[in-house]
Amino acid sequence: MRGRRLLPTFLRRDVPMLPIDHRRTAFGLLVAFVAALALFRGAPQLDLRVSALFFDASRGGFWLVDLPSVQLWRSVLWNLSTMMMLAAVAGLAWPYLGVSRRVWGFIGALYLLGPGVMANLVLKNNWGRARPAEIAEFGGAARFTPAGATADQCATNCSFVSGEVASATAFTISALLLLWCWRARLAPSVRWLGVGLAVTVTLASAAQRIVAGRHFVSDSVFAVLLVAAVALALSWVFAQRTAPKGTC
Repeated sequence: MRGRRLLPTFLRRDVPMLPIDHRRTAFGLLVAFVAALALFRGAPQLDLRVSALFFDASRGGFWLVDLPSVQLWRSVLWNLSTMMMLAAVAGLAWPYLGVSRRVWGFIGALYLLGPGVMANLVLKNNWGRARPAEIAEFGGAARFTPAGATADQCATNCSFVSGEVASATAFTISALLLLWCWRARLAPSVRWLGVGLAVTVTLASAAQRIVAGRHFVSDSVFAVLLVAAVALALSWVFAQRTAPKGTC
């Protein structure tokens, strides 16, 4: 028992806030990262082959990006993340819906550090990977860079990782957390519907960025893993704060 008390909180099974086993989740994320890196570095043509499915030189390249339905698709996904961020800001000021400041703070911090700092400020502005539409294979002038490798083919707002998929992943995680907070109020069928819709947001965002020629598959995969890792770390930080009775 004494040894258990000496463990960092995030290594214990009884951490509140998120209904997950932190040790297994951390190990699972590590395995997923190594597997993804091995896959995309071992078979770099996978990125090219998937993007090629949506490229047609006779139609001007990645022609699906110009379809109104695809643009609407992107706008809806973007607005969902915007609404979640605004909800978090409001919840920090005035906790509501039975959700404590701790949870709203977690959601706000997840968006700030995941998509905001790690994805957009750190990786996209420093990794140098050109987007699919910018490389020679798809009519551009830049060289293709395998996933995980740094390059000098892009100066800023580059391909690795996908910022919009990172935001969508933050939305999915936030929505899943809220569904867990409301688990006693919602019927099981409603909860599962919510889970399905939340996960669909990330999948739909990844699909939109790929068909538009703005990101490779690997950009989306690593965006998901990045934000999931940030969420896991933040869950330990916010687990140190207790929520008022009757709230999540």
